[in-house]
Amino acid sequence: MTYDSRKDIHDRQGFVLVSVLWILAILTVISLGFGNRASLERKMAWYALDQAQAQNMARGAVELALVELGNKGSVDAYFDQGGYTGLDQRWAAPLDLFQGGTYFNEFASEDNTEDFAGYAITDCQSKVSINAANEDLLRGVTGIGSRNVSKILRRRRRQDVPAEEIVQTFATIDEFRSEARIKDRVWFGRNDNPGLRDFITTWGTGMININTASEAVLSFVPDLGNSVAGGIVAYRAGADGELGTEDDLAFENIQQLPELLGISAEKVGQLSQYCTTYSSFFTIEAMATRRRGKIRAYCSVVVALSGARPRILYWREGSLES
Repeated sequence: MTYDSRKDIHDRQGFVLVSVLWILAILTVISLGFGNRASLERKMAWYALDQAQAQNMARGAVELALVELGNKGSVDAYFDQGGYTGLDQRWAAPLDLFQGGTYFNEFASEDNTEDFAGYAITDCQSKVSINAANEDLLRGVTGIGSRNVSKILRRRRRQDVPAEEIVQTFATIDEFRSEARIKDRVWFGRNDNPGLRDFITTWGTGMININTASEAVLSFVPDLGNSVAGGIVAYRAGADGELGTEDDLAFENIQQLPELLGISAEKVGQLSQYCTTYSSFFTIEAMATRRRGKIRAYCSVVVALSGARPRILYWREGSLES
């Protein structure tokens, strides 16, 4: 065999070796890719499962809140709190379904010790309804402005119904803000001062519940005055002067104001067109988390108390970024 022949054989062997090494490298990359993809798909599957669990837990919290509202009449009668809606009643206490009972215990684990599942119910009539409040009350709300009140009143009326009939015009308060072009500092507030978004709603009868409204909202009521608004909140706070404690009180009806606060019966008659002590519209905010809060789901629901079971008017749900 000549030198050239041996060299040609060595060259071919070298080429084969290099080709084999390249093929092995490619197969290794492909294998690693499949492995990484499998690992990623596994993580995505776990994430989807946890997200589904969180969303179902939030929905379950809403169902429990609906039961609570549905039982409100019976519970109020048992505790002799019937005939009014107040923050001293059971519905107003937020519920943590991990800490406040045996709910969802099957989801509890060492990986979820910092998780939360629960709900909070708020009274829509603790705020001013831009869809139902009368003109005088709307004009008393700081931040709306006279021009926007006129826009609200115009949008309430349709051409095919009598002018005095009011229809649901704004679906959300953000829709109102978009049309009204309200500045950020007015809408969101500054520092610890709440903004307009904290005072208004699109739900309710238009009447303000003096048992659930804040002092700021009560101050918007025509002819009520800041001193009376402060007196109402102070009475509700009870002997310890703090809201949200066991000694909180409530007004059973508007006619108690002269006796308990010393205001005139004539003023009570004027307030009766703006204020009430009973509410029939509520918002349920439910939240559930998994993986120590990394996965979060929510449900936001508006209901009306009518009959044995609350009627759902609005439902929104989804996930939140951690």
